[in-house]
Amino acid sequence: MGEVINKMKKKILDATYDLIIENGIMETTLKDIALKVGISKGTLYYYYSAKEDLIFDVADYYLKVITEDLITWINEIDFSLPAENIIFEAINKIVSAETRGKLNLYLISKAITDSDSLKQKLISKYMEWQKTIKEVLNNLYKDEDNEGMSFIILTVIDGLIIQKLIGIDSIPIQAIANTIAKARKGE
Repeated sequence: MGEVINKMKKKILDATYDLIIENGIMETTLKDIALKVGISKGTLYYYYSAKEDLIFDVADYYLKVITEDLITWINEIDFSLPAENIIFEAINKIVSAETRGKLNLYLISKAITDSDSLKQKLISKYMEWQKTIKEVLNNLYKDEDNEGMSFIILTVIDGLIIQKLIGIDSIPIQAIANTIAKARKGE
């Protein structure tokens, strides 16, 4: 029975994710989600009695996937490569994931405007991502304090995601990575 519930919840989460990417959080209704999944609104209420709970689970799932992808990528880094190549790959990988960027922007907007629980979840994940970036920088620049630069890189990534989403296609990610690498070298 638990497996059936988990499969249905996953189906609901996937449908909600797709609808949020397509329409935004505010315009996505429980009725839309039920229709997309192919279930009645009453059946959807069995799994999620409130849209807020569903948005929270989508955010939770989405943020876990991003974090797992980031950790997997970090575990595969060849630290013998030049720092600017590693920084470029990290920024490019994250900025290029357009649908995730769109969802992240929707979640940030929702968290800022009316969801303290979502805001706390985002704060927690951002702090986790900042620490992960700092660990990569610590491997690249062993004798440096990388705390500030890890926050700068996270902020740059958020800004680049926004620029990409509004349609700026000529983002010089390699030049940005080179600038960050030079800053860490003290050049």
